[in-house]
Amino acid sequence: MKSDRILTPHLSSWAIAGFLPGLIGGAFFAASLFFLNVQLPFSAVVVGRSVAIFGLIGGLLSLLLHLPLSGARFVDPWRLLPWTLTLVLGGSALSLWVHASRFSFYLPPELDARLIRAALWVTILALVTFYTALLHTLQKNHYSLRSRTLIGACAFFSLVLTLERRAAFPVASPSPSRPILRPSREPPRLIVIGIESATLDAILPLTEQGRLPFFTNLLQQGAYGRLAGFEPVDRIPLWTSLATGQYPYRHGVVSAEVRRAPFAGAEAEIHLLPVGFAMSTWASLLGMTPSGLPSSRSPSLWDVFERARLSTALVGWPAPRGSADQSDIVISDELFRGMPTDSDRRSGWGDRALARELRPDTVDPALFARFGDELLLEVKEALAQDLWREAIAIEILAEGSTDVLLLYLPGLQEVSRRYFGAHVATQFEGRQDDRLDSAAQVVTEYYAHLDDSIRRLWEQIEGPKLLAVVSPWGADEAPTWRQLAVAISGRGPAVSGRFDHAPDGVLMLLGENLNSGTFLDDADVVDVAPTLLYGLGLPIASDLDGRVLTRSFGGTFLNRTPLTFVPA
Repeated sequence: MKSDRILTPHLSSWAIAGFLPGLIGGAFFAASLFFLNVQLPFSAVVVGRSVAIFGLIGGLLSLLLHLPLSGARFVDPWRLLPWTLTLVLGGSALSLWVHASRFSFYLPPELDARLIRAALWVTILALVTFYTALLHTLQKNHYSLRSRTLIGACAFFSLVLTLERRAAFPVASPSPSRPILRPSREPPRLIVIGIESATLDAILPLTEQGRLPFFTNLLQQGAYGRLAGFEPVDRIPLWTSLATGQYPYRHGVVSAEVRRAPFAGAEAEIHLLPVGFAMSTWASLLGMTPSGLPSSRSPSLWDVFERARLSTALVGWPAPRGSADQSDIVISDELFRGMPTDSDRRSGWGDRALARELRPDTVDPALFARFGDELLLEVKEALAQDLWREAIAIEILAEGSTDVLLLYLPGLQEVSRRYFGAHVATQFEGRQDDRLDSAAQVVTEYYAHLDDSIRRLWEQIEGPKLLAVVSPWGADEAPTWRQLAVAISGRGPAVSGRFDHAPDGVLMLLGENLNSGTFLDDADVVDVAPTLLYGLGLPIASDLDGRVLTRSFGGTFLNRTPLTFVPA
């Protein structure tokens, strides 16, 4: 009986001391979900339920981590608790700082500022907790009631202050308007070609070597520049910003997919997941399953073209859910990935596109031969994808009834991911190595292939025309640590590329009204949409984040085409 009286309090102490840090950490995790997803209902019931669910999960995980220590007689759970609370508060503060920085373009500026202030408060309270625990540990003092109250108050008020900062943010429901748009004059036919990871770091040296004749002509006769994007590099949000002229917090597309949020209601959705928790791997276990593509609350280029009575075709262009339904021809990106949508069926081009599918085994082997002897299957598939999309685009242009074509060619992304480091090493560092030369040849030949493809598309159009080649992010060599790891492993030089830090993409324009040979040194991804609208003589919405790159255009065009604006 005596051993039972000693054992029972000991286990109960471990249960409480082990559960509390996880409870606080789970509650902070719930708070971060509400910060990142402003569309979630922020009522007392929803917030309380969410805090309880994630607090319980965090508490059980924390209890599990404390179990190995529960049998150690030299560890006092109550002296350990201040340190684990300090760790939780410090980790929560770090998480808030990271999210405020990483998603600065994805969150409304006011909310991002509130997130920073919440992170500052939690940091201060974490330091108070740390200092209190440190003094008691060094001096081996017993925790008095005042010390325990101080630590508990720091944990409690850090969570309260975080939730209060989120609750104070008002969520406004924008009222959409649909003004009637008319071009100021007969607009040129427009081709917009989106190429993932295209960069001037590859185009400029290859044009100097005479490998890209069409790009050389474009640089001499048109306007071009580096296109600054933003982090994190997420395909759908970045392409939507390019097409709307707005940052993600305005157009609302902040992720590539939407997830259900059953903890917040039957119809609630999560758009942004917290980073650093591997949430995408376990969220489905809690009912947070993917529910499809996100939808945009802002008009895209094709919406404006439709209102201006310009016949528009989208070929594989990455578009939010339902945003391209009104366009004349829609061949979705999903169709080329084997998942046709309702838009493909409505436009009538879905079956025609599927009938012309190209795969690596149906592509002329001579085309693959120019890339080298050992071309990876993934690169062959990427090339076949681009050839398939190009063939459909040429067929649409050949019919002559389309005013605007938006074509998306994703194949270069795979090539850059695998080989761009070799291009940097050979072109900029002068390194000589057989493996580097073979890998760099793939990059060179793929840009040469794109040069031929864009030329063929350009030549399909007669009369006034405007071409835009765009990429919202570029490519860079692998980070130093990866290069060192590859070198130490003895596998030869690192040849891969990276995109995660949002290297500059590219914007290139060609047409009769452009200022020939102009370098655009301050172009941003949100500047593309207003610049193209202006090039077609269309008015600009007053609430766009981007601006018209007027230096792209010649003086005659600028004089006869005033900038006009319409309400948001």
